[in-house]
Amino acid sequence: MKYKQKITELTFDKNPKALEQYLQSLPLTEQVVFLKDFKVFTQQNMFKSGDFSIADTFKKLAKNIDAYEKAVIEELKAEEDYKKALEAQEAQLQKMEAAALGAKKYIINCIINNESNATDMLALSKKIIASEKETGFYDENVWKPILHLI
Repeated sequence: MKYKQKITELTFDKNPKALEQYLQSLPLTEQVVFLKDFKVFTQQNMFKSGDFSIADTFKKLAKNIDAYEKAVIEELKAEEDYKKALEAQEAQLQKMEAAALGAKKYIINCIINNESNATDMLALSKKIIASEKETGFYDENVWKPILHLI
């Protein structure tokens, strides 16, 4: 048992909240380990002493510890799922930004190379720039090659 010594100390601590405070100071996964050790410790002491008057309480304790372990596992899984979702969202945002930048470069190249659609692309670039300025996404460096035409 990893926490046997600490459980023994806390069991005889004069502060009735010492065990609870210590438990709350541990990370979730260590709380589960501590509680499992506490369950084993309690069971061993019950059998060593031959005092089974707390057997019903022990059963409830064991059931609550098992339920807590399941809840911790679910919470950790939810945290991992959330992290993965954020990473996927960030990857999608990067793809969208790359696509938007590619479209802007295409527009700029059409204007600079005086392609057949250059007039339409210039009008489109003015609308995009106005929209970017309005929404706070305007980057002058992107549009620099054609700013003298706008």
